[in-house]
Amino acid sequence: MAPIRFLRGLLSRREEDAAVTAGLADLPRLLDGEEAAIAARVGPAFEEPGREVRGAVADLSALLVRLEGADWDAALHPKLEQISRTTLPAFVRAMEACLARPLPDGPHEFYAAATAQLKCMVSALRGQGRYLRAVLPEEMKAVKKSVDVAGRAVNRMTDVLGEEKRALGAVRALRGQVDRIAALEGEERDASRRAGEAAARADTLARERDGVASAMAELDASPGAAALAEETVAAEKLRERARALEDAHRAQASGLARVIKRAERLVARKGDRQVATQLHHLQGLLDAPLGDGADAVPAQLRAGLVAVQALIDAGEIAPKEGDPIRDGPDAIVAAIEARIEEHARVTGEARALERGLAASPVALERERLGGRLRQLEHGAAALQDERAGLLRVAEQKAQERAGLLERLGETVEGVFGDRVCLDSGDA
Repeated sequence: MAPIRFLRGLLSRREEDAAVTAGLADLPRLLDGEEAAIAARVGPAFEEPGREVRGAVADLSALLVRLEGADWDAALHPKLEQISRTTLPAFVRAMEACLARPLPDGPHEFYAAATAQLKCMVSALRGQGRYLRAVLPEEMKAVKKSVDVAGRAVNRMTDVLGEEKRALGAVRALRGQVDRIAALEGEERDASRRAGEAAARADTLARERDGVASAMAELDASPGAAALAEETVAAEKLRERARALEDAHRAQASGLARVIKRAERLVARKGDRQVATQLHHLQGLLDAPLGDGADAVPAQLRAGLVAVQALIDAGEIAPKEGDPIRDGPDAIVAAIEARIEEHARVTGEARALERGLAASPVALERERLGGRLRQLEHGAAALQDERAGLLRVAEQKAQERAGLLERLGETVEGVFGDRVCLDSGDA
């Protein structure tokens, strides 16, 4: 039976020592257990140095009782003896104050109190204690020995807490890595979901855009659109005629203005300020385009042209070949009046046609459909940009998560050693 029990015990130990295979979902639970185990190790590790500290405190308390009744060689220098007799009570009081500090049971609280107590004792030794070493060498050597025992025990506790801090830091780092991996997975999933929603909305807008474009094509092929196109052509022809009249008026007015300006200078030299002013004002009227002040030209042009014609007849002005002034005042005024009248008629007809075009059901529907098309295209472009941005975010999250997963096994090993093996599906 003994060999069988031995084999069973060996197998059970091997099962206990076998590495645990864990996935990402298992790590938070394992980390909780590891934190508890790390904290649980501190108490037992503190037991021996804690006993040493308490023992040193007890020994020091007994030594202080001996010190209070201690005496020294009377052959010492009187001054040294006097200093020592004054210093000893102060040293005993200082050490008693150090030893009176309570030492709690909790490891961390015990360490804080023991560290403060040790600093207090070392301060007393370096202060009043240095005068006593010469007169009470054996007693002070025993005091220092007990303080050294407490110091070595505190140093061991420092090492224990340092290891606890390192281990807990590794646990926190791994927990942060696991939490970040989970957060990145959620952020990647959320970005991908929103990218899909943006794509779905873009598809909806694309279908609506196709419908609007089809309606626009049907509208453009309708009889009403054909009639509207004919009216648009007619209105454009009227506008072209109006522009031709304006160009002709500009050319004639420019030629007349040059001659009238020469006449103005000649009249001004003769001192006829009234006629000179009239001719100067007439040049301004000739600069006005048709439909914008040109209607006032004929009434004032005739009198001005008569004055210019008088200068031509007197040989003071010699018109060049092709100058409009050669046509004579009556013909010039008649041509300008006819042009003004025709321009007013043509532009009036064009405006009437354009008002009808703007109020046409076909034009209104075309404007509505065109506006909707622009809205849909703008919305689709915005959704495409949104989707592209979300896909970039999802890719960034996936890459960051992959990098963390790649380093996760190393971090797990740093915390658990060979006790936990990360599932290959999560590594």
